[in-house]
Amino acid sequence: MHALRFTLALAALAPALLSAQQPAPTARPDSTAKPLHPVVVRERQRARAVGGSAIVEVAVDSVRTAPAANLDAVLRTVPFVGVRTNSRGETELSLRASDSRQPAVLLEGVPLTLGWDSRTDASVIPLSAATGIRVGRTLSSLMLGPNISSGTIEVGLTEGLTATRRLLTLGTDQTGALGFSGSAGAPITIGTGTLAVLGGGGVRHRPDLVAPDALTRRVTKGRRDNTDLTQRDYVSGVRYTTATGASFGLTVTGARGARGVMAEDHLTTPRFWRIPQVDRDVAILSATSGWMSTPLGSGSVDLRVGRSRGTQRIDQYTDSSYRTLGTTERGDDATTTTRLILEHSVGSRGEIGLGISSATIDYDETLGAATPVAYRQRLSSVALETDWELPRQLRFSLSGSRDQAEHPLTGGRAPLGARQEWGARAGLSKTLLGPGIQLNAAMTRRARFPALRELYSGSLQRFVPNPDLRPERLVSSEVSALWQRGAGEVQATLFRQHLDDAVVRVTRPDRTFIRVNANAQRTQGLELFGAWRGADRTFLADLTVQDPQLIDQVSGARSAPEYVPHLRGSVTAIVPIATRTRLTTAATTTGAQSCLNPDRGTRETIAAATRLDALIDRDITLDARGLWSALRVSIGVDNLLDRLTYDQCGLPQMGRTFRIGLQLR
Repeated sequence: MHALRFTLALAALAPALLSAQQPAPTARPDSTAKPLHPVVVRERQRARAVGGSAIVEVAVDSVRTAPAANLDAVLRTVPFVGVRTNSRGETELSLRASDSRQPAVLLEGVPLTLGWDSRTDASVIPLSAATGIRVGRTLSSLMLGPNISSGTIEVGLTEGLTATRRLLTLGTDQTGALGFSGSAGAPITIGTGTLAVLGGGGVRHRPDLVAPDALTRRVTKGRRDNTDLTQRDYVSGVRYTTATGASFGLTVTGARGARGVMAEDHLTTPRFWRIPQVDRDVAILSATSGWMSTPLGSGSVDLRVGRSRGTQRIDQYTDSSYRTLGTTERGDDATTTTRLILEHSVGSRGEIGLGISSATIDYDETLGAATPVAYRQRLSSVALETDWELPRQLRFSLSGSRDQAEHPLTGGRAPLGARQEWGARAGLSKTLLGPGIQLNAAMTRRARFPALRELYSGSLQRFVPNPDLRPERLVSSEVSALWQRGAGEVQATLFRQHLDDAVVRVTRPDRTFIRVNANAQRTQGLELFGAWRGADRTFLADLTVQDPQLIDQVSGARSAPEYVPHLRGSVTAIVPIATRTRLTTAATTTGAQSCLNPDRGTRETIAAATRLDALIDRDITLDARGLWSALRVSIGVDNLLDRLTYDQCGLPQMGRTFRIGLQLR
């Protein structure tokens, strides 16, 4: 019945997509078609770093994903970002050869990554009212705070609201999935300032995902077992900005959801989990003075305070029928983060900044009917950074930091003593031939303290806790060149990463896991990006080639780290096929990867795979005097060739999926 309704809807939309009655516009920007700019901006709360590679800016209302998509689906379309779903049903993100706990996800400048697990599950972050996404794979600024040793992924809400916004999206596919989101916002002039007001929300209901034809295990009637999802979200925010740049804002957002977790098809004893509750609420308070005159020059003050609260309940079943409940786990977490940044000019060419950050992470773990066990972690950082504009269009940056971790509540175990690490960063940027060529070089040293989950969680008897984990220490360097001329752009980056005391999981004789500081990781690689943007068409290509190696710190034996491919790349083309109608095709390739099979205690290989997606959309102009001025109708096919592609050992991506969508603006 779902397939019949989808076919009828597709037939009804086809004439609107293929008719040619209006003059052709320029091609719309794709999610990866935004210009790339060097990361040299004045706002330290963003992913700012002199000497760093360029960033990718994503326009959320023009991505080629299904309507009302969450953050993970959007990031799968963005160059240089690794996205995979793990055995807990969560999404893990990677930049270059990083572990998923090393990049940071920030909302309105506040890190969501700090928490019980020290990583953000992008699959439950809705984008109903997001104004944009910025992905910076560069060596991040020390001013962003502790436990950020890789790049950054920033989601903007009220900060990017400079014009009236009305957006309504609706979509479905052949499984009967429904995605709906709407948002409205406007800047309102009050006196000499502007008040930005934003509100929105969304609903998502997804039956089990389509299974590729080649997949036979844990499949029922062409669907992957236990992969359903339901979610609803909300967002509201206000921000008042004065004519001098001072601002004050409050944003509140959250989501409620439930989902199934696909069992790994390569194991004889996988997880049979359902997550009947995954809730999150976030409140963000921000205030900045803007740049103002002082007796010694000019300076600014920026304060960000975030409060994140969430609950996740896990039901573990005895078998794949999901009828007999074995045990349960409930986690209640609350994280409060504060970051204060003070900046001041030094003469006419220099700036100096002081950043003070702190985070308090509380987590209550309840296993079955047992009494809740409490954990607490405190992270703090003090960083000093100075930037200088030198002659001959040179810009130089130097910074240092002192980070600290404390664990006052450790679930009844002996508290750990305070641990401290230092960080440093140096960067240099050079402009040649006007603004056409940008050369960058940077080196950084950062540390990452293990998360509470890494130290103490048994993950329903699947892991053995290890409170003795030491901090990871990462030394990274990069050299990059960016060339822009007319409609063309080329970018190349060479990078090296030396990670010591890398936290990895190993298999014990009883086939459980334990995390240990067993290895060092050495990675060198090359990133390439090219783009050509014509009047009505766009072509994009990116490629990452890297050689990650894990080195046993005792024996010196070398191996490949789990889920870090040697090659990753994509090619995207946006071309007109009729009046006001565009075709977007994207091919994404991921090289071979390795994983650890706990049943056998051996390494397995995930074969290299290429995925092809396609989208046809058409813009229809509506009455400009009405509430909506434009309608976009789209027909998309995800995994067009129905390839069996694995995110992780035993966890395949969805099979060929046809979808339709409507977007009103």
